[in-house]
Amino acid sequence: MTTRTFDLAAVLSITHSLPIEAGPHIAILQHLTGIEFDGPMGALLYRRPCRDWLLETHPGLRSVVRPDMAEEDYAAQDRWVKEVAATLGTSTLDVTPVPADRCQPDDLLDVLQDAGALEKTHTVNPGGPVEVPAPLAAALAPLPAAPPSRVTTGYATREGTAQDNADAARVYQLTDGTVGAAVIDGIGHGPHTSRTAPLLAEVAARCTAHRGALPGILSAALLVADRGPDGDEADAVAVAAIVDTAGVRIAWVGDCRAYGWDGRSLTLRTSDQTMARWVEQYGPPVDVTETYGDWVRVSLHSATVATVREVDVDDPLIILTSDGVHDQIPHDAMAALVREHAADPQALADALVAAAQANETGYRDDATAVVLRMVEDGYSQEPPFPPGHGQTADDDPEPSTW
Repeated sequence: MTTRTFDLAAVLSITHSLPIEAGPHIAILQHLTGIEFDGPMGALLYRRPCRDWLLETHPGLRSVVRPDMAEEDYAAQDRWVKEVAATLGTSTLDVTPVPADRCQPDDLLDVLQDAGALEKTHTVNPGGPVEVPAPLAAALAPLPAAPPSRVTTGYATREGTAQDNADAARVYQLTDGTVGAAVIDGIGHGPHTSRTAPLLAEVAARCTAHRGALPGILSAALLVADRGPDGDEADAVAVAAIVDTAGVRIAWVGDCRAYGWDGRSLTLRTSDQTMARWVEQYGPPVDVTETYGDWVRVSLHSATVATVREVDVDDPLIILTSDGVHDQIPHDAMAALVREHAADPQALADALVAAAQANETGYRDDATAVVLRMVEDGYSQEPPFPPGHGQTADDDPEPSTW
């Protein structure tokens, strides 16, 4: 491994969060990881393994304690660096790269939480309320504990047979009980897809809870609106749902879907934005699924207010899926699983992704599902309308949208 010498300040920026200019900070991280970072966010993900490695290879740093200093008090910071240099007997340190098996990135939200940039609150999640990061504390005052939720949820994802998982799902709850949820299905398996999909899901779920399903989809879309200098930025299709006192609203682009369960029947509440679906509605009466089934007409990259579809639903159980679920499980089989696990959202989500089967060529797509079950505050698990009332999106090519 190549050894390079770095100023003590650069090392302390990793081990003790010393504020310094971005250039030296990124330079030492790139040397430690062997990665050319596009920006500071990517570098943040590797800060912990780099810090641990530096403390291991330079044990004298473990006894160094950073005093309380204002971030803008550069004089105090310079004095402290000189004091540390005097203690260590050097103003520079030799740095070797982190071994590959120890240089694994952290989850973005864990990084922000560890940095103290996030507060905690409770959100609906599989198995009941758990502590997860909430909006940036700098933007909001400390949040009170969340009230009892009107919704219980479950979500699951399962990697397919092609490379890594390009799907992602997130659920987020506000302090007033409003829930936002999203499923992201990355298009292809490009260099950024599996890394970007969880970020898209997080943004979509949080913004949906705050502003609604349409703003949630469009906010995620902004993250991939530009293809980047190499033209390989990720793209994806998505579905988002908000549950609040007004009911349930769903927004989507592409062929991610939302289903409603009324206690008796499973109803498709969205209509795929694919060329196959368009030809079925407006074209010649021919079977085009095999030819055009994967031809997505709208994705996050091309999403606008005019192209994102929306629909209000009143089902007491909502299921969001990627096509790895609904394209590889027959509708009747899905309905049977929902009937069996309707009372347990996490069990249902797990069952749906586990039931996806490979096709005749052995290919099985990434499969992801989110389940939202309304249980309190006026929501009921009893069917809100008689059997047969609901129509699928295939029965009604243009569901109630605006």
